[in-house]
Amino acid sequence: MHREEAVEYLGSFVIEAFLLSLVFFPPLIYGGVTNTPIFLIELISILLVFVFILKCFFKKEFHLIRFPFLPLVLFVCLILFQLLPLPLDFLSVLSPKTGLLFKDFMVNPASNHSLSINPELTVSMLLLFSSYLFIFFTVINYIDTIKKIKRLFVAIIVIGFVVSFYGVVSRFTPAILKFSTFTNRNHFSAYIQMVIPLAISYSLISPLAIRISSLFMASIMTLSLFLSLSRGGIVSFLMSLFLLLLFLSIKIREKRNTFMIIAVVLILAISFGVFSSKHVAQRLETLTHPLKIYSDRLNVIKNSASIIKDFSSFGTGLGTFGEIFQKYKTFESHIEYDVFKFAHNEPVQLLVETGIFGFLLVLIFIFLYFKNIFLKYSRKNNVYLICIILGCLFGLFSITLHSLFDFVFHVPANAVLFCIILALVYRVIYLEDVHSSLDIPYFKIRLPMPIKISLLTALTLTLIFVFSLVLKQYESKIIFDKIINVKIPDKKIDAIIEYRKLIKNISSAIALNPGNSLYLEKKADLLSELVTREDFKDELKNFDEYNSKEKVLFLSEELYKKAIDLNPTNANFHMKLGWLYSELDYKDLSQKEFKKAILLDPMNKKIKNYIDNVLKE
Repeated sequence: MHREEAVEYLGSFVIEAFLLSLVFFPPLIYGGVTNTPIFLIELISILLVFVFILKCFFKKEFHLIRFPFLPLVLFVCLILFQLLPLPLDFLSVLSPKTGLLFKDFMVNPASNHSLSINPELTVSMLLLFSSYLFIFFTVINYIDTIKKIKRLFVAIIVIGFVVSFYGVVSRFTPAILKFSTFTNRNHFSAYIQMVIPLAISYSLISPLAIRISSLFMASIMTLSLFLSLSRGGIVSFLMSLFLLLLFLSIKIREKRNTFMIIAVVLILAISFGVFSSKHVAQRLETLTHPLKIYSDRLNVIKNSASIIKDFSSFGTGLGTFGEIFQKYKTFESHIEYDVFKFAHNEPVQLLVETGIFGFLLVLIFIFLYFKNIFLKYSRKNNVYLICIILGCLFGLFSITLHSLFDFVFHVPANAVLFCIILALVYRVIYLEDVHSSLDIPYFKIRLPMPIKISLLTALTLTLIFVFSLVLKQYESKIIFDKIINVKIPDKKIDAIIEYRKLIKNISSAIALNPGNSLYLEKKADLLSELVTREDFKDELKNFDEYNSKEKVLFLSEELYKKAIDLNPTNANFHMKLGWLYSELDYKDLSQKEFKKAILLDPMNKKIKNYIDNVLKE
């Protein structure tokens, strides 16, 4: 085996191993929403794109697929522009409301600030979004044979069946909002909506034994979807299923219609059985009063329109919806939480966070991308390819429709699978038949060795930098999560020692990620809580760093101020700074910060009650 062949084989093995791991583990670990799976997704995506490019550079000549990449590049540039420090006067010209926010609510308005109202959140979301782009880029360029496509198809269907079967078995657990391995039933339903059309389509082009097993798995997945009680998921799936069967009936003739009818009958039979379930029937019955059940979400959209009006051009920063929404919230929530971190409507949230420019760039990409797909699809006659294409398209359509009712793309397992299927359908659409090569438009690239080495060095350094950001964020989040779950001992000396340990740990988190305002707030909380506890008064005299209450409170004040300057729209920061000023007997400053807290979250009863209690004291 020649060196080039060995590199090709090894590179392909590693890439497929990474891709399969991205298919399997995110849905198994809470849908990938917790810190560890997010870190693993970002790490694997970095390694994935690095190995793919390294494999390309070992060739004398390599190809990269032509697709509408320019809108995506410009979108990333827009997010980077949101993070760019700009003079406050210039920023106020670009986004007057952003400049006004900083002037009104920052403690020390800086001479330079970014368009993002919370750069740390924007950086985190950009890193995660970049990992999705790495996955999409690798899949669209690497998947070059029908065998590779089938392997990914089978892997996706199998893992969909596994999480669905587990969900059906564990349906009657006490958790109301959880389902299967996901933390939320809507997150699960969005995931499985993409998989069911793949299983149905794959069953139509497979031998009898595989066809039967595929239909069985599709049936279990459909059953689990209904048992998840996700109204948005069920409605979106039924619409996509109807369109899938309609398009299949138009394109597919003769005996294959029989298998299509079997699939329909089997799925509808199970659906009918599920409808007889009391819980499912009651859940779906609420759809007869959509304005009532979705009143909170409709109010969120209504209030979001005001945000979009004020931050129309560049938005508030990727990932910052939850930071700005409380200021514009005009209703009392009927759900179990008051803080809305998501709009429950992905297009609306995209408009809020990236403005008209970001929204249009995404729309342009979608239009150009699917324009190519539909133009090619209209000329397709091969049944095998038609089934694969339609399975992908209507899986994508189903979750996109669901995204109008929930924040499904903010779940990493869903976003990863969406990117993989999105890349797959683009490759398959250019096939003429099952045995042909993937004749797809591409850039032919042939580079001299010095340029290859230079580019590879630059790429390696860039990916190392990205990985260092990812690693520091992960390490600091792990430290923070441990701190917020610690229970303080009852014994006074032990309690003080525990406080000291927690303060030391949060200082480590701040050193790793100094831009995270929550870490600064937590350290200020710990310090001020420690020195204001009356029961610790005598014991603290034995600890030099805490024997001056006023000195520690001044340190807490500086931490709260830094947190506010990093994230000026957080009402809790202003409320706590107001409390601290009341402890120091600075009444005017205290009133000023309390007023800011109310302005930033006017509908928050907890903040109002807390401030009232402090003022009474």
